[in-house]
Amino acid sequence: MGRSLLTVDLGNSAIKLRAWREDGQPRPERFARADFAPAAHDSEDLARFLDTHGPFDLGALSTVADAALSEAWHARTARCVRGELRTDLDCGLENRTLEPARVGRDRLFAARGALELLQQSALVVGVGTAVTVDALLALEGGRGAFLGGAIAPGPVLLARALDTGTARLFRIDPTPDPAALGRDTQAAMRAGVGIGLRGAVRELALEIAREAGLKDPPIALCGGARAFVAGSFGAARVVECEDLVHVGLCAALLSQAGRGPR
Repeated sequence: MGRSLLTVDLGNSAIKLRAWREDGQPRPERFARADFAPAAHDSEDLARFLDTHGPFDLGALSTVADAALSEAWHARTARCVRGELRTDLDCGLENRTLEPARVGRDRLFAARGALELLQQSALVVGVGTAVTVDALLALEGGRGAFLGGAIAPGPVLLARALDTGTARLFRIDPTPDPAALGRDTQAAMRAGVGIGLRGAVRELALEIAREAGLKDPPIALCGGARAFVAGSFGAARVVECEDLVHVGLCAALLSQAGRGPR
């Protein structure tokens, strides 16, 4: 039996843990998963997950959370990794942005995951608290370059802006694929958020592909709210992967632990 791996993705609103095992396949196979609220680092559910599926041979953590929360989750999950729980992994991509150190690690590892899955240039679209649309350029020898992209509010943030930024509107729970013709205020708000977001992502994808020189690139789509934009890309090939960041973490972790690219 091959090595076991733990990958941890600390997002803005959810903490995602995935357990993987090498078994001779081109990529590790996921054998367990769990999502937690940010405050759950001392919870019984987390302890049960780690006790049931650990200890792990290798581990990696990506975070966009604040320092205190990141430290708390690292301290808790590192106990079940025999080696080091890596927080400093190189994603393995050339970072061609103007401020490489400021790029979110979730964006970089999602792009690495897209390269691992698609093995070609692509757009990487993540839809969660924020929406990201990024360009990935495939290079010779299985390497890749992260070119940058766009960041926009996700559906919940858009809905919250209508609530907090106006006098007479209110909080709604946005839904994918609402009717465009809202017959009351709540439906009109859902239309503005849901269909407006879909249109924004479609335009961002078209313009980013054009500026990056990518002709008809496939779309690697991830994020907990990806259903809001799943129909946005016309005839483009769309590959959905809920664990895209984790796939990238696994690829980088195994590459730096001694297994080269496929």
